[in-house]
Amino acid sequence: MNIGTVSIIACSFVLPTSSLLAQSESKDSYSEQAKFYPSEKIEWKDGPPALPKGAKVAVLECDPAKEGPFVIRLLFPGGYHIPAHTHPKTERV
Repeated sequence: MNIGTVSIIACSFVLPTSSLLAQSESKDSYSEQAKFYPSEKIEWKDGPPALPKGAKVAVLECDPAKEGPFVIRLLFPGGYHIPAHTHPKTERV
């Protein structure tokens, strides 16, 4: 066999394998970063008094009462508009 044949045979095994490995790595790292919360699994609770009557809160990750990042969802009554405001800490919306 000449070098060209060996190269073609090697590429025919290496390229598909590396493509599969790259896809599996990407898929794994994505699944660790992104989470899906089906609406039927979310536990909504009445919002605190600072929110308008009828507002609901769902804690999805961590504890908002503790230091560190957390994820919550807010559900407001129809027609409610959140006025322009600021927060003392960086938020991920």
